[in-house]
Amino acid sequence: MLEILENANIGIVGGGRFCEKFLDAIYNKNFSIKSPTILGVADIDDEAPGLNYAKSKGIFTAQDYRVLFTLP
Repeated sequence: MLEILENANIGIVGGGRFCEKFLDAIYNKNFSIKSPTILGVADIDDEAPGLNYAKSKGIFTAQDYRVLFTLP
C-alpha cells in the first residue's frame, strides 16, 4: 500500500499532529520506499505542530491552502 506514495508529489492541508507524525515517518531514515516529495503544508494556525515541523525541514508552508494549488 505504501508504494502509492513512492515518487508522489504531496501537498498537505492541515498541519496538526497527524501531519507532524506523517512527515516524521517520511523523513525517517528507515522509510523503506523512495520518499514522496512534500510540496508544502498549509494551516491557518501558525503554531500547528506539523506546520512547524515542515518549517524546520525547509518545506514550503502557508496559511492559505489555495497557495498549494499554485505550486509547480
